[in-house]
Amino acid sequence: MVFHPSSDVVSKNRTTKGIYDKYEFFKFVGEKMKTHSIKVIKYALVAMLILNFVLPLITFTVNQEAWFFGYKLGGVKASCWLLVNGGVGLVLAYSLLKNVEHCLLVTFLFFAVNFVNIMIAPLQGL
Repeated sequence: MVFHPSSDVVSKNRTTKGIYDKYEFFKFVGEKMKTHSIKVIKYALVAMLILNFVLPLITFTVNQEAWFFGYKLGGVKASCWLLVNGGVGLVLAYSLLKNVEHCLLVTFLFFAVNFVNIMIAPLQGL
């Protein structure tokens, strides 16, 4: 039987209902492996989002500056950027723990925006 991500049928005469059925990666592994893998990924993302809030605050206490897409911020602007960025990360961490429907996609976009921000900052001096 062919597995289709939009169907609930996983094998003959056995159906499962849950959020793990839609991930194509898990079509060849068992139910226990699916739930365990998703939980590990989810809690790793939560830890990274919490660190995304804590580490810039430590940096800000030492040197009050930040980069916002190639522009150097200082003082109040830098603290606002770091606080908003960390706050969004904490909201996403809470959403991941509460299993909000599209939170994994939004978390990916959050990390993509931060990655682009980090990659653009060194180009500012060129």
